[in-house]
Amino acid sequence: MKKYFAAITLLLALAACEKKDRPVVAARAGILDLREDATTGRAAWDFDRHGTLELNGEWEIYWNKLLDPTDFQKAGEHKPSGYVRVPARWNGIMLEGAPASGMGYATYRLKLILPGKSQIQNELLALRCRYEQSAYRIFWNGIAVAANGVVATQKPQFRPEYRPVIAKIPGGEKHEIEIIVQIANFAHRSGGFTIPLELGLAPTLTAYTRTRQLTEAFLLGAVLLMSCYFFGLFFSRPADRAPLWFALCCLATFVRILLTGDRLVMQIPIQAEWSTLLRLEYLSFNLANGTALMYLHKLFENEGHKRIRNILLIVIACLAAPALALPPAIFTHTLLPAQITIVLTLAYSYYVSANAMLRRREGAQAIFLGFVLLSITVINDILYNQFLIGPGYLTPYGVFAAVLTHSVALSRRLAAGFKQTENLKENLEVQVELRTLELREAMAVAQQATAAKSAFFAMMTHELRTPLNGIIGMSNILKLTALSPEQEKYLNIIHTSGSNLMSVINDILDFSVIDAGKFSLTKTAFPLPECLDEVMALGKTLLKDKNVKLTMSPLPSDFPLKIYSDQARIRQALLNLVSNAVKFTESGYIHLNCTVLEKTPKQITVEFSVEDTGIGISEEDQQNLFKPYTQADQTISRRYGGTGLGLVISSRIIEALGGNIFVSSLPGKGSCFFFTLELEIPDAVETSATTLLNPPVKIDSEFASRYPLKLLVAEDDVVNQVVITESLRVLGYRATMAENGKEALEWVAREHFDLILMDVQMPEVSGIAATERIRKMPDGKKLIIIALTADSSVENQRKCFDAGMDDFLMKPFNLAALQNALMKWSQKPRQD
Repeated sequence: MKKYFAAITLLLALAACEKKDRPVVAARAGILDLREDATTGRAAWDFDRHGTLELNGEWEIYWNKLLDPTDFQKAGEHKPSGYVRVPARWNGIMLEGAPASGMGYATYRLKLILPGKSQIQNELLALRCRYEQSAYRIFWNGIAVAANGVVATQKPQFRPEYRPVIAKIPGGEKHEIEIIVQIANFAHRSGGFTIPLELGLAPTLTAYTRTRQLTEAFLLGAVLLMSCYFFGLFFSRPADRAPLWFALCCLATFVRILLTGDRLVMQIPIQAEWSTLLRLEYLSFNLANGTALMYLHKLFENEGHKRIRNILLIVIACLAAPALALPPAIFTHTLLPAQITIVLTLAYSYYVSANAMLRRREGAQAIFLGFVLLSITVINDILYNQFLIGPGYLTPYGVFAAVLTHSVALSRRLAAGFKQTENLKENLEVQVELRTLELREAMAVAQQATAAKSAFFAMMTHELRTPLNGIIGMSNILKLTALSPEQEKYLNIIHTSGSNLMSVINDILDFSVIDAGKFSLTKTAFPLPECLDEVMALGKTLLKDKNVKLTMSPLPSDFPLKIYSDQARIRQALLNLVSNAVKFTESGYIHLNCTVLEKTPKQITVEFSVEDTGIGISEEDQQNLFKPYTQADQTISRRYGGTGLGLVISSRIIEALGGNIFVSSLPGKGSCFFFTLELEIPDAVETSATTLLNPPVKIDSEFASRYPLKLLVAEDDVVNQVVITESLRVLGYRATMAENGKEALEWVAREHFDLILMDVQMPEVSGIAATERIRKMPDGKKLIIIALTADSSVENQRKCFDAGMDDFLMKPFNLAALQNALMKWSQKPRQD
């Protein structure tokens, strides 16, 4: 609070410079008598002691006449229209039987009787006229001593001006002085002698003027400095708009002070018209009011009243608009409404700042005090402007006090923000450390959950595929035996159900891998024709008894013999599309096509498409085709079944390969799914015509004689032991069976084997651990080891190959897959 009282003290000190304890002297009936009193011998006014004198009181006025000193030398020719009070406007005064308007011209005359002291006669006197609203010319004892603008009786010759004047008058023997002032106004709403002349000793008046100018310059500098300071605060922290509006308010106040009072703007060497300066004066007044409202709103957003603020802003905008385009004679009429508006704004500011104090907002007391001091000076100036009181204009001091107190409030608010920032900074390391610990714990939990999820899927893969391997494997073996038609019918149902269940499990597990972000590509050089033939062969097994023909267009003759990409993923994506087409096509055809779009020595662009004559898909349903767990028509899901993941998996695979999948379909007509891939051509690979896969080798007992191998099977599950043993028996092999990894190690240590079919998950010693031990045996590196596993995860495959396994056979497997693996490794000895 000490800062606030210091501000009040400074304001009072500045205001005290305006007035001293001086006698009240005023003209009567056109005469201002300053002579000594006959009884006391003291003059009515002592220029040495009392300083400058405002020539107030009753002046003679000659309405619609511009008279010079020579006109008054002719006795009896000119009589005054009346006596008017100075300072005052002539607007509405009854002159020559009619009320005067603001526009017009007149001559003011005053007879001044000076004291008879010798120092007055020998000293140099001076007249000071701060400004008038239009144009004037002053005569002192018949001599023109000051002028502003061009005084004329008609508007075309009239020119207003806006400049303070000090006229030095030499002393003389005459005690009676005639002062004549000609005034004309054809531009402003107010006419007349609105600012009194000031008379005093030239040194005193000059010093007094300098003091006033320096005081205003000090106020200007302080306000401008505050404006720049708070502009800087805003630009350093744009989120807080209160400093911005306060800076704008200070800037508008700076312009207002510059254009009023002693008109310091005239000290600047610029050329500006009177009307331009007047427009700026009115605009700055309204802008200061509007920006102060916005500043108060941003400072205390929750303490104000939105509707009242908006109404005041609209009124301020309406009052400011005329000053932009209308002439001074019109827009100057907005002064009184603008003064009333600023009083209402101050009342609203009391309301807001009082609410802020009640809610203990930072700096609210200083804000309230600043508005109190400002409102006192503003009301004083309004009353002075209406000629109701005479202390003079004090608003600059009130503005300075408000700026000072508000700056203290904003600074305290800023300091509180800095203190809070420092506290936060001090606690930041502790908070970061605590947060880091929380994140580490959360990460550990997430990793455990991921590990648990992976373990769950691995377990579910093994537990689901192991029994399915028995079902599908035994059904495949039974197909090779002699069956009655009824038995064959039942066996087909078992085999189909097992295959459908395996397809569902594969889709779910594949999607879980993709959704977990563990999807990866394994690119190798491979012949695309063989991949397409595999898709065709597997697709034909899905047709069963349907009246659907599956066809494929031949590849161009110059198609590369091999391409570089992920063969398994391309085959999976195409097989999913073919399987989807088979599911929704009852009759007609399904056509697989591969078209070469562009070819270079290093790269080939190929478009794959699968076209069918199935049920088709509507445009609305096409939007959901590649979303998980959805089908084109949910109402037919019972008829066609499926998880709704096949197309999703295909689209993700194609995206990973660098392509995008599209669909073109008409309901009832069929569909066409197509995608484009850019495939690399390996170096030193010749091109040749399309070659088909060798037809599959016949499944019979002669297979073992053509591809002789001594086999060891490591499998702990009894059902799978039967499936593998019988599958090998059908091919002509008699394999040695080990029920776990430990037994497998014992057999390898005792006997020689060519190939081991090694189950991965076994008790006592797992297949991976057994493989690692075998590779350390003397002849262990020459053995071919093929993993038998129901876990299709990438991690499981990596573990198998890292342990030293040579190939990977997924459960459940069919006889053709087993046959191909044995045929492959019987002709390809293992490289150490």
